[in-house]
Amino acid sequence: PLIGLVSEQSELRKKAIKKFKLSSQMIFTRKGLEQSTSEDLALFTASLFNATDEVLDVCSGIGGNTIGLQNKFGKVTTIEPESLLNAIHEHNLKLYYPCIKINRMISTLDQNHLLNSPFLFIDPDRRTAGKKSYTISDHSPDIDFILKNINQAKEVIIKLSPMVNVDQTAVGFTSLYLAEEMELKQNLWLGGILKNTPITYAILYNGKIFDSLHLPSYQ
Repeated sequence: PLIGLVSEQSELRKKAIKKFKLSSQMIFTRKGLEQSTSEDLALFTASLFNATDEVLDVCSGIGGNTIGLQNKFGKVTTIEPESLLNAIHEHNLKLYYPCIKINRMISTLDQNHLLNSPFLFIDPDRRTAGKKSYTISDHSPDIDFILKNINQAKEVIIKLSPMVNVDQTAVGFTSLYLAEEMELKQNLWLGGILKNTPITYAILYNGKIFDSLHLPSYQ
């Protein structure tokens, strides 16, 4: 499978230039790149956590959000069921953090993973049927399953489709919308202590992050 990716890397790397500074050396799958969080937004998302010791990165994919989480936390453990994506993830993260070893679990998500992790970042797949879906019920792992098993988490972020409306936000969470160059990209659900985060949206524009508390001033 890795050899099969070679022929399309040139195209995917060109598309990834706006997302990742080291895109020319990274490995991508088409689906993984489309669903990945850009490096700058990943660093911003990780900065929302108050904790710095250890985090569980669920559905780590090609490693976009892990770049930000590893910058924030002393230890990152990832869960990803696809062995190919784990291999790609390892390659990409070594480019950014060559001396840091990440604990990777090639596994589907189960109840114990969530119950035993006080700090969680979860990025459910929105393309399980091949085509992008904007409905909560099509996210995988199942959102209801996740919500039932994270009551003990101190801080949790769930990355959802940008089309999920504020009034769909689960009880115990607040929504934070992320955009790039005025294009809406993600809806983050913030739970636990993070529920009280006063920021409601953030925009990556011209290489800088602006949020609802830190907007540019005009003379």
